[in-house]
Amino acid sequence: MNRARPLENSALRVNDGVAILLASPLIGIAVGWASGVLRDAPIGGAMYWLSLLFLSAIAYLLWCGNRFIFYWVRDRRHGGSEVVSPQRRILTVIAMAATFSAPTAYIAHHAWYWIFTNGGTNAAAIHAATALVTLTSLFFAHAYEAIHLAREQALQRRSIDEMQQQRLEGEVRALEGHLDPHFIYNALCSLGFLIETNRGRAGDYVSRLSSVYAYVTKNYTARLVGINEELAFARAFTELLKLRHGDAIQVFIPDNLPTEACSIVPMSIQIALENAAKHNDSSLDHPLSIEVRIATDDVEVFNRKSRPLAPHESHGVGLPNLSSRCQLCVGRDIAIIETNDTFLLRIPIARPEV
Repeated sequence: MNRARPLENSALRVNDGVAILLASPLIGIAVGWASGVLRDAPIGGAMYWLSLLFLSAIAYLLWCGNRFIFYWVRDRRHGGSEVVSPQRRILTVIAMAATFSAPTAYIAHHAWYWIFTNGGTNAAAIHAATALVTLTSLFFAHAYEAIHLAREQALQRRSIDEMQQQRLEGEVRALEGHLDPHFIYNALCSLGFLIETNRGRAGDYVSRLSSVYAYVTKNYTARLVGINEELAFARAFTELLKLRHGDAIQVFIPDNLPTEACSIVPMSIQIALENAAKHNDSSLDHPLSIEVRIATDDVEVFNRKSRPLAPHESHGVGLPNLSSRCQLCVGRDIAIIETNDTFLLRIPIARPEV
């Protein structure tokens, strides 16, 4: 039964054709010189150069043969389902290469002596050449296997990275899917409150909500947005808060940064403002003050705590969602520094790599 070769197998093959052509003569002649075979070569003339060519051909044949064995073993191994340890893989290739190299080198050098020395042989030189060829073959077999092991590990790491990236993408999309319904739910709750308490403000709220929601629909699936764009959205959202709470909420947001190179996850400052407004009491006599500050690596949202009039239902979408998105998209988590009287939320900024 024929087994299909994985696409990765052919992609891992070493492009060594030029190296074989250039290095084979050097290896063949070097083995002949080191083993003493060349001392028995014809002196001068065409036969001498033909003897060198023959030694080069021996090296070429052995290299190509070992290469064929190497890939034949790998193709059969990868076609099966058995998981082979790196040690066993190297030992298998070395054993097969040695089995081919030693007898081939021995026969080929005997043939060299038969052709170029009129049938005379030098057993010591042939044995030395066989040993040198076998050792050289073992070295190259090991080098080929080491190269391919490194490449396979790189492919495995890339595959793992791709799977992790796909998993992260799925997690981010799931988190993003919570943002839009969460925003609409809170907006409708605020609108319902205004309809019951101040119908005049309810109309203004709907008008401003439409422009604010345009930002939500545009950016809630974005990984990152420019920090100035997010600050502008936070100011627009602050207007919605003030329509509901009036002067009972005071929000201080800094001017735009000189550059928009810094980025932040979308709707992050808005979630922090919303969290502060939801979990703290506010009144004209004791307004809730929220301050947004731009630090070196974070956007800080600070407020003094006050106990809310009634407990608020939490759906676990606000800060937990923001925390997960910051970890996935920026690589850093939010930081919450809380005392009995104050609450500080730090939202990480993504700065461009220099």
